Amino acid sequence: MDDRGLAKTAIDALGRELVKLGYILPRMAALFILSWIPGLNLLAPILWALFSAWVMAITYLDYPMDNNKVTFRDMRSRLSHRWWPSLTYGGLIMLVTWIPLANLFLIPGAVAGAVLMWDGHYRDTQDVVARR
Repeated sequence: MDDRGLAKTAIDALGRELVKLGYILPRMAALFILSWIPGLNLLAPILWALFSAWVMAITYLDYPMDNNKVTFRDMRSRLSHRWWPSLTYGGLIMLVTWIPLANLFLIPGAVAGAVLMWDGHYRDTQDVVARR
């Protein structure tokens, strides 16, 4: 049971979103600059696709992890520890966003999938992450 008040919950959520933006925006800027460098820009579409899948995983898996009071740093560590399920989950979400009308049902389905992934893959990784 969450005993925080509504205002405290809103402020915490805003702070967490700002932390996510602070993580995502510099990497987006680096990829944008990379896409303008001749020769290296051939890798840019692949890197953008991987980064987009990673961001989708961070975005949707943040809901259950925030509800279970997992810090953003710990969340990133858990996701990178199990990078393959994280990238495939984010990649599948990214692909569904391209399908007309299916993307309308994406958000509740992606959050439900994130809760299932939390329970099946990421809940018990604090022991592994703490040993690093």
